[in-house]
Amino acid sequence: MIEEQTDARAQTTAMELIFGVHSLVRSLALYDANNDAIKRVMESILASLDGYFTEANGEQIKLQLLEEEFFVNGKLLKVDAKSYERAKSLADFLIKHELGELVFFRGMTAEQLEQFARDLGETVRTGSSHLNPSGYGTLTLSKSSGQSVSAFRFQPDKLAIYVYGGLLDLVDRLYFEHNAGRAPSLLLVRRTLQLVIDAMKTNSGIYQIVAAIRDPEKPVDVTRQRVSTAIEAIGFGYYLGLEAMGLMTLALGALLGGLSGSRDPDAAVEPLYRFAGLGDAAMPLTLAVHDCRAARMGKPGGVPGRMLAVSEIYVELTSATEERPAMAPPKAIQAMLKGEAGAEKGPARLFADYKGPLPLGSPLKLSNGRVSVVVAHGKGPRGKERPIVALLTPDGKLGKRLSLADYPDLAIEATPSPADIRLNLAKS
Repeated sequence: MIEEQTDARAQTTAMELIFGVHSLVRSLALYDANNDAIKRVMESILASLDGYFTEANGEQIKLQLLEEEFFVNGKLLKVDAKSYERAKSLADFLIKHELGELVFFRGMTAEQLEQFARDLGETVRTGSSHLNPSGYGTLTLSKSSGQSVSAFRFQPDKLAIYVYGGLLDLVDRLYFEHNAGRAPSLLLVRRTLQLVIDAMKTNSGIYQIVAAIRDPEKPVDVTRQRVSTAIEAIGFGYYLGLEAMGLMTLALGALLGGLSGSRDPDAAVEPLYRFAGLGDAAMPLTLAVHDCRAARMGKPGGVPGRMLAVSEIYVELTSATEERPAMAPPKAIQAMLKGEAGAEKGPARLFADYKGPLPLGSPLKLSNGRVSVVVAHGKGPRGKERPIVALLTPDGKLGKRLSLADYPDLAIEATPSPADIRLNLAKS
């Protein structure tokens, strides 16, 4: 609880600092550092820092502004549209001067901040950097030590982990704002979903594997469950040949469908009416969420809603709750084919064809005693029955890959739940 409060305080302070430094950059183009307007901005920066260090148990707060991704103390900064524009503007200014990381330490003085403002003003007015590379006592500036999405452009596995983590943070914030009675902008959520959609066109496997990972020590929360549903729905949509708009409708439907816990179709779509700016997506999105709930009640509905329903059911079955453990993916597919958990048999059959009898991310216990994870489906008629697996190393990493089709004597003895193994995908 204390850690969550500290993280929340860091998020608030980070935005205050970004707004403050952004205001300095704009104001110093017009005024000298000793102008009253500039002094008021500096006073607000010092007040933000003082408030943070008074409440937080730490000696520094680190901002990383990386192209279009922003972090505070190593965690994604959750921003709305207005905040995003200012953070992006400040990031562009810093990157121009080969900077991207600002670290504020406890004990910053007015004199240190004033010296920074004077050098910042010279930088703004001349277009070349006059900032001190050694910093300003309790404020250091440097090239960013983090990485943005573009850094992973040719590393699809790392990109998937990065984008998935960012999407979790954004959706968590979306639900928090909704529960507080607000309807935040969907700009960043849609932008991140588009990254997922684009990447899954050629590298869907890693996203399915990431979505399959479960923490064995606790039930899956709503945020992770809904993000996993979005990924499954996108993959299912690609399998059935949906175009870009249809894929975005499914993905947004998966996320916004989590705003209401009601099983009633009409009640489930009520939260969607709060969001302005959906444009042409409003009607198909509303119908998808409505028909998803209808399909799960055994009522008729449109194809997108029925696709979303089976994606939801699969993720629910493979996620642990307080009442029951997670079901292994292959067993979940069989349960859906039997019409269990409210799965409609027609869409369930199509979903099973998409996932295969051994879905990506499924742990397998082999007859040689090794535990492996399904990482790809081979080509040919038995490509999904004898998939490509990665052997799990003792420290939980994905190790040597082998195609079970090349080892006919190696049998699959069991299909444990992902929650039953310790998979450290981020370090593989």
